Amino acid sequence: MILIVVLMVLASLTVAVTETADDSYFLQRYTDILLQKEQIMAFADGISAGVITLFSYDDSNVDYYGEYWTYPVPFSLHGIGLNVEIEDEERYLNPNILVENGKVNEKAREIFNRLFEITGIGSEMTEKLIEWIAPSDVDDGLKHAPFDTTEEIKLIEGVTPEIYNGRIEDGEFKPGLRSLLSVWSSGKVNINTASKWILMALDSEIDENLAAKIISYREKKPFKKVDDLINVDGVTSDIIYRIKPFADVRSSHFLARAQIDIGDTSYTVEILFVRSGGTLKEVWRRIR
Repeated sequence: MILIVVLMVLASLTVAVTETADDSYFLQRYTDILLQKEQIMAFADGISAGVITLFSYDDSNVDYYGEYWTYPVPFSLHGIGLNVEIEDEERYLNPNILVENGKVNEKAREIFNRLFEITGIGSEMTEKLIEWIAPSDVDDGLKHAPFDTTEEIKLIEGVTPEIYNGRIEDGEFKPGLRSLLSVWSSGKVNINTASKWILMALDSEIDENLAAKIISYREKKPFKKVDDLINVDGVTSDIIYRIKPFADVRSSHFLARAQIDIGDTSYTVEILFVRSGGTLKEVWRRIR
C-alpha cells in the first residue's frame, strides 16, 4: 500500500525547466539540488499518506511482528531508489518514565537498572538519566527536564559511541542505548515486539531462557492481552502482576524511516506517527 501511494506521487512529479543562457556547472548543480529537494518533499508527502492509509486497515487492538506494516518496502524507478521501514517505538523503554511529577519512579528505576546490568552498560547509567531529567534549581549544566529526542541521550557524560550504538563483546552483540530506548513512546512496552533485553528488564524472574520462550510463543500466536503471558511455560501470575503497569500488547507510536537515493546523493526521511482511537496522525518529520 505504501508502494502504491508513493508511486502515485512519483508519477505526478513535474520537472522544472530552467531557461537561462548561463549553463555553467555551478548553476546546473544548484538547480539539480533544488529539484532534488522538491522531489524529496514530494516523496515525504507520499510516504506519510501511504503509512496513514496502511494503518487504516490495521487492527489497533494488537500489534506484532508479521503484520504487513512490519515489512520493508524497497523499489527503484527512473534512477531513484527508495526503501521504507516502519519501526514500533513501543518495543523500547522510554527514559522519561524514570521521573514522574518531579519524583523518581522507583519501579521504573529497578527496570532500567536491570536493563543496563544485563547489557553491560552498568546501572550507573540509570542515575545519569535521572539526574538529566529530574527538576532542580542547581545550575550544573544538566537539562532537568524530559528528553525531547533519543539522540539527546548522547549529551550525557560517559555516553560513548559504543554505549550509544552497541558493541561486540565476547563474540556477542550487546545493544547500545539507541537500540533499547525511545522517548517517542507511551511509556508501556509492547510484549509482542520487545527484544529479549527489554523483556528481561521488565522483571527479575524473566531470565534469558524465559524471554526466549516468550518470543517463541508470540511468533506462533501473538499475545492479545498481557494476561496471555500465563500460557508461556515459566511465566507466573506474580510476574504478570508486576509487569502490567509497564506492559501492553499494542503500540501507539510508529517511526517511518525512508532511505532515498537520487543520483549520487542519499537522503533520510523520518516521520513520527501517533495512533489514537484507531486513527494515525503525523506528529513531525525531518529530512537529512
